[in-house]
Parts: sequence; structure tokens; C-alpha cells
Amino acid sequence: MLQPGAGEDGALRLPLQPHHLNTGQRMHGGLVMGMMSLVLKQAAAACLPARGGGSLLLSSVQIDFADAAKAGEIVQGRARTTRHSRTLVFVRGELTACGRTTATGSAVFRVVSEGGARAAPRQADSPADYVPYPLKAPFSNHAGPIFARANGEGEECAMRVLPHHLESGSATVADGAVLLLADLALGRCARHAVRGRRCVTLCLQLARHGEARLGDILVAQPRHQGRSADIETVAADFVVGDSAVMSALGTWKVLPD
Repeated sequence: MLQPGAGEDGALRLPLQPHHLNTGQRMHGGLVMGMMSLVLKQAAAACLPARGGGSLLLSSVQIDFADAAKAGEIVQGRARTTRHSRTLVFVRGELTACGRTTATGSAVFRVVSEGGARAAPRQADSPADYVPYPLKAPFSNHAGPIFARANGEGEECAMRVLPHHLESGSATVADGAVLLLADLALGRCARHAVRGRRCVTLCLQLARHGEARLGDILVAQPRHQGRSADIETVAADFVVGDSAVMSALGTWKVLPD
């Protein structure tokens, strides 16, 4: 369970347990991004009282992976606001474990009126021709169900937005849930490009220009961008029906056989 950190607006700590790990027994990449998004948003939210309240919507985020935390370690997350205007808040954050930096992140949040993050749920049909995606890592099982469908770049991944995917007090999908879907979809595309060799996330950027709401089917459509030595670059569009709501760009390192 995430615990408040001490002495900072954006501070959290997480003692790593077996269900927080990937199949390599390291902190799951989706959890790294989810924890970072919470730390960044918590720091940004500290600005709101001085503005008379309001809500925050993620505009863009970049997360860079530096090291892997292991079972039994305590991961510390810290963030601070670097700049803010009337409508935007800029934040930077860091995750550490046993004195090592495991990830860094930066984000821009939009400040909206108190009701701006809440919207009436929209219903969507289940995606045609998709099959349940097998989630092998313990942490991934908390994020499902996920569905997949083959395409020329590997697989599209889809998620029906359910109550446990939502921002607290909102009908819109949480940043952490989107980041986990992005890591899954883009990572699968990177591994497909290198014929199944193991890859690890180096960096993921996400931009939100729309919202997925309770009941929507959010589909990640990845595409391989290119390769330089042992680095794979992958991009994806995220759509709800015919509307593009987000985009992502990531890099993965291909590990030696």
C-alpha cells in the first residue's frame, strides 16, 4: 500500500511486495509509472488552495527509467512544482530505492473548474475481434481486464474503463491506468519488432488531448518507429470509437540473449 512521505507536498513511499513485481522480480513498469503519476499530481495539487480550488487534468507526462527496484526495498517518491500559471502547473519528480534513483518524471497539468474532471459516463460496445489478454505479472492482474487483437505491428490492446480505473471522485480514466496500458501495448510492439527478445522500458511520454470515461473502450494502436543499435522506438495512438484521445512515444532497450 502506498504511504504518505514526510515533509513534502508530493511524497509517497511503497514497501515492495510480491504482487508489485514483474516476471523478472523487479518493480513492475506500470507501477513505476502509476506511482510517479500520483507523486507528480500530488505535488501539483498543493498549488490549488492558493488558487481557490479547482481540479487537475494531465496534459503531458514523461517518465524515464534509470534502475529497477527489487522485492523488499522501499521505494520513495518525491516531486515539486517548478512553475505555475493561471491555467497550468509544471512539476518534476523522482523515485528512489535504497539511495538509487529508479525513475525521474516531469508533467504538465491543466487547472480546471471543480466540476471539469467529471463527465457523464458514455457506453461503448465491447471491441469486436478482440480476445482476453493473458496478464502474467502479478501487478498487471490489478489492471485488467485487457483485450488484444493482432495487427501488422504486433497487437492492439484495449481496456474497458471500469470503476477501479477511474480518478478518485471522477468518471474519467486515471493517469496511472492509461500509463500501464501504454507500457503494455508499446512494450508488446517493441518485442514483436525484435522477434520476442526481452526488452525493458527506458522512457515513456504521454500526451492527453481528450478523455476516456466510465464505460468507454480505450484502444491503444501501437506502431514501430525505428531502431538504433539496441534501442527500439515505438509510438501509439489511443482512441475511443473514432476519436483520438491520447498519444504516446516510448523507447525500449533490447537485452542480450
